[in-house]
Amino acid sequence: MALIEEQYIFGIKVNGSSQQITKISISDDQSVYDYICNIALESQWNGNGRFRVAIVNSERIEGLPIGNWVLISGRIGYDWGGSSATFKMQDENGVITERITADTGKGSASGFSVESLARSIFTKASEIVEHFPSASIVNAYQEYQKSIPSARILFMYREATEPKNILDRFERDTIKELSNYLVKFRILENLLKENEDTRSKRLLAEVTDECVNVVKLFY
Repeated sequence: MALIEEQYIFGIKVNGSSQQITKISISDDQSVYDYICNIALESQWNGNGRFRVAIVNSERIEGLPIGNWVLISGRIGYDWGGSSATFKMQDENGVITERITADTGKGSASGFSVESLARSIFTKASEIVEHFPSASIVNAYQEYQKSIPSARILFMYREATEPKNILDRFERDTIKELSNYLVKFRILENLLKENEDTRSKRLLAEVTDECVNVVKLFY
């Protein structure tokens, strides 16, 4: 089992759109950094645990501005089999995203890097700002992604032999899955069409192609 510290500290220097993130100790001079990221162990039990990721400036105001967005907070969780880093952001209109997954990794049984997971939060947050114009679109996109059906599920009805089972599976695993997927797609599509940002146009083209490819599975 990996040795897990109870606290990690990172100093963050910001220059324009660039960030320099350095792991520091409690005895280091924190005044030379624009922001301090504290990662503290909230809970730990039987190989499972969770860290809270908080970022503050010299005035103890929480959040790291990235463009017109703010990286509000993060969380690193782990168990025996795996680990993950998630975070929330706020856009320029004050809308907050649902929890976003930055990265996943090994679990406590095989060793994982809190530092690597923490750094992934900043990388992914910058990607969000680069690719999405609003938190509402991020949330709709995540719901859309979760609803994408697999070909295996869509065609499970073909494995049935009895007429009733064929119809039941087709309704449950094909029709309902596709219907839910298209509902999520339309919600995202409408949000993207309402936004003139080039990021919206690029994302709309991407998800439309993806949706068409799902439909083409039935050609």
